[in-house]
Amino acid sequence: MQATQVVDSPIPRELLHSPRMVLRKRGTLTVLLLGRMITGPVLAIFAALVAFVVLEPIVVFVIPAQPARVIALWGDNKARHGIAYYVEYQLDRSGLIGRDQVLQNEFAAYHVGQAIKAHAIHLGKVGYAALDRSLQAYARYRLIDWFGAAVGIAVGTVLFYGIWLVPWRSHWLVKNGKATFGAIVAKSIICTGRRQCSFTLTYQFKAMGNLWARRMSINPRRYDSAALKDLVIVLFDPKRPKHSIVYDYCDFIAV
Repeated sequence: MQATQVVDSPIPRELLHSPRMVLRKRGTLTVLLLGRMITGPVLAIFAALVAFVVLEPIVVFVIPAQPARVIALWGDNKARHGIAYYVEYQLDRSGLIGRDQVLQNEFAAYHVGQAIKAHAIHLGKVGYAALDRSLQAYARYRLIDWFGAAVGIAVGTVLFYGIWLVPWRSHWLVKNGKATFGAIVAKSIICTGRRQCSFTLTYQFKAMGNLWARRMSINPRRYDSAALKDLVIVLFDPKRPKHSIVYDYCDFIAV
């Protein structure tokens, strides 16, 4: 627990000690819940895609290959980018059946009954198999998935940071942060092509012997009430002062 400040401090009484009881301000919960309901499934899909892209190479290049045999070959004419070619095979030891999409030049080298090798992993009754192929062929085969995973990581990071991490950090700072005074030094509005605008404040405060300048998003309805050089209350983490928030404009209140 942080030390209590002097009684005549201009800091509000409820911020003189920590941890504090924290309540969410009216009108801020609905938007947050709606955002989390929308982004939750999206983040789950991105996480599954990233996990697959990370774990599959482990199966392919770490787990030793096993004998298998081709049991079916076919081409899918309904694929978005032309014909998609597939090889279905069965592992000799476990009987696990796997199916991989292959490139056209790879497809021509397979025939039903052909002895091949494949990598497999078993998790209880569930198994996953992948053809034994060269690094170059594997990279060409998974290039689109890797690109999708990279996009997923970028989009997922932005969504997680804005809708999950920032509110949690704000709550923690209002509950445990050390209070001091700061001043608003800049305001900005950044709009995208779809008329979505971000309203931000830049503020400065002194903490741990240093001057810190940080930026935070603000509710558009509060933007006009914030003026340059306004004195504001800043809550910061004493261990990492760069983690801070302007108490006056956050979504929480200490009681």
